[in-house]
Amino acid sequence: MVFNSELDTSQNRFNGLLKMLVS
Repeated sequence: MVFNSELDTSQNRFNGLLKMLVS
């Protein structure tokens, strides 16, 4: 259920950054 591909990409990038910081 993806409405905005751009938003999805932004969320993915943000998640990756958060994972790197938390790990």
